[in-house]
Amino acid sequence: MSNTENKLRNDIILEINSELEYSNKKWGTEFDNKNTSNDWVAYITHQVGKAVTLSLNRYEFEVRMKKVAGLAISAIEASRRNGGPAPRHYDNNHYNEELLEC
Repeated sequence: MSNTENKLRNDIILEINSELEYSNKKWGTEFDNKNTSNDWVAYITHQVGKAVTLSLNRYEFEVRMKKVAGLAISAIEASRRNGGPAPRHYDNNHYNEELLEC
């Protein structure tokens, strides 16, 4: 990786870290710890959807992508803190086995 590419990546990582600091102040880890895998995917999908609107410019696109990256990192952090994402209402339920048979 060239020095220019390395600096570009480091700058992006710093910007993602700023997004993480913002979201941690806003939501905190207690909120994150309660999110299921479904919740995390829904949050990420919501931001990805905003990133593909027709009127999007480079700045707005990058803002959304930093949010996606921050959400993915937060999801992994919460998963590691708790031994996995929060259980979904149908986890460890006989209904779950019925779904697999469909």
